[in-house]
Amino acid sequence: MFLKKITLILTIAAMSQQVHANQFNGNVKLENSAMTDVNIEGSADLKNMTMRSLKINGDVHFANLKVTDKCTINGSGKGDDVFCHDIILHGSFTTQNLRTFSMVVHGNLSGNDIAITNNLIIDGALDCQTINVSGYTQIYGEMNVSGSTFNDIILTTQKSTITNSNAGNITIKAEQNHRAAQQLILKGDTIITGNIVFESGNGELHLDKEVTVKGQIYGCTKK
Repeated sequence: MFLKKITLILTIAAMSQQVHANQFNGNVKLENSAMTDVNIEGSADLKNMTMRSLKINGDVHFANLKVTDKCTINGSGKGDDVFCHDIILHGSFTTQNLRTFSMVVHGNLSGNDIAITNNLIIDGALDCQTINVSGYTQIYGEMNVSGSTFNDIILTTQKSTITNSNAGNITIKAEQNHRAAQQLILKGDTIITGNIVFESGNGELHLDKEVTVKGQIYGCTKK
């Protein structure tokens, strides 16, 4: 019995050391490893890494990162081949081949080949090619996308451009302290299956001849 207690204590101690080992300070570079919960106070360069959760207070560079739970980054950076359940970014981010359930960005998001199975919220600009969002998309800034698919889109923007893409309803929220007309530019073979609504009543809708809008259009003049 005494031996079992010692073994249990040693096991708990070993587990504690493992968790403690996943706390890093300073500039960190990790490669080719699997970990549980990782916290980094400083910049991070991660390559071929798998973990349960990740929190970084610093700028980042990812290559082939998999996080099965939440990924929180308080900093800017770049990440290619990123697979996370939920991503929260406080900073601008550039990516190629990103897969996630939901994503919140307090900054600009740019890149290509992005798939989000739930919602996307950006307090900043979106500049992407081939982004697919199954939930709703809400952007407080300029949107410039092509070759993409969206459900409903809510924009607070002065000017946004959608090219060769599909979307449901598009709502352009009124901007305070801006008197100029808000512009939505639809190009190429873009198809909007729902309504387009400018809540300010002072919108400009620019349509290429190939564009299809299946719903109603409110609050704007067509250009």
